[in-house]
Amino acid sequence: VVDGLPRVDFKFLQRGLLRDRRVDARFFLTEGDRDAMKSGYPWLVEFTRQLNGTLNLEREEFRKLINDFDLLILGDIPATFFSLDHQQVIKDFVAEGGGMIHIAGKWHAPRGWLGNEAGQASIADVLPVEMKPVRFPIQPPEGRYYQPFVPVLAPNAARNPLVALEDDSEDNKDVWGKLVKTGPKD
Repeated sequence: VVDGLPRVDFKFLQRGLLRDRRVDARFFLTEGDRDAMKSGYPWLVEFTRQLNGTLNLEREEFRKLINDFDLLILGDIPATFFSLDHQQVIKDFVAEGGGMIHIAGKWHAPRGWLGNEAGQASIADVLPVEMKPVRFPIQPPEGRYYQPFVPVLAPNAARNPLVALEDDSEDNKDVWGKLVKTGPKD
């Protein structure tokens, strides 16, 4: 299991796989503490050998390491972590019957995996979907289908001091149920 940060997915998966005695799982976090990753089981100590954020293993050494496993689980890792040779080894691993699961993330993958030049290997090539990189707007969409969220207090919460925006509980209840428009003031 290789992921960027210890997301909830990673933590849940790590605990589950470590509990199962039938599984010999190894883990690595590209943004994790290097000293912790070098401590041994259950971490992939070999992956701590990096040069400028790229895994620094020879192609054959990487192939041997990967082929010791039946399944490769890749999370939200930057495309630059694996060199083009490593990505080709992963493609060959999957083509030869090895399993691969990808857990998409917000920062790097799979969008970041699409940037290779034509003809070069990419991890995205083995995913069973065709992806188009799309940048989503920062602003919420406008239009007739866009409905702003207006929080409303539950009846018994109106007197709770944690949600008090006004001193009077009735005024407080009214404030919570209104849509407040924000924007530049004239």
